Order: sequence, then structure tokens, then C-alpha cells
Amino acid sequence: MLLIFSILLLFIPTVFQYIIGNKSLRKSIDIHLVVVCIISLFLQFVITVLSFILSIYSITESGNKCATGAVAIFFFSFVITVFMLLVMLLQFSRIKRYNKEFIENNGHAKNERVD
Repeated sequence: MLLIFSILLLFIPTVFQYIIGNKSLRKSIDIHLVVVCIISLFLQFVITVLSFILSIYSITESGNKCATGAVAIFFFSFVITVFMLLVMLLQFSRIKRYNKEFIENNGHAKNERVD
């Protein structure tokens, strides 16, 4: 049971990136998307280590002496991190597209001061 839990833990940073990143894009919260991305990457690293420790504990508690199956956690983490990076890329492209449309409609950048 702990082994499945340790694999499911790996999805937390990706879900965080998707939800909080979209709120950041809509300006529902006052956190920049870059900060959300840094937090997500840091969480991915910390949760990967925690998940690895949980999986080793789960495997050794069930009576197995060989815990090489726990190395699969790093593979799962790599795949999930690639997916999270894809989500980040899509969110950054949405920002660029929104800013380009804003400039075309208003004649100036969103952060640019107009006198």
C-alpha cells in the first residue's frame, strides 16, 4: 500500500503547477508564474526523495531484502517531471500569446506605461 502511495505522491507537484499556475495566469493570486514553476520543481525533488524512502521502507517491511524496485521511483519521477515541464511550457506560451494579443489590441504592452 505504501508503494502505491509513494508513486501517487509524485503527482502532487504537477497538480500544484497546473492549478496554481492557471490561477497565476488569470491573476486570481499574486504569485508570478516563474515562482510557481520554481516551487513545483523544488517540490518534485523533495517528494521524489521522500517517495524513494517510503518505497524502500515498504519493500523491506514486506520481507524482501532487495529494494532495487525502489529505483523505479526515479523513472516515474523523471516521466512526471517531463510532463510537468510540458505543462509549464504550455502555460508560458499562453502568457506570450496573451501579451501579443494585448499589444495588437491596445498598441502597447500590458506593463508599459502610457501617458
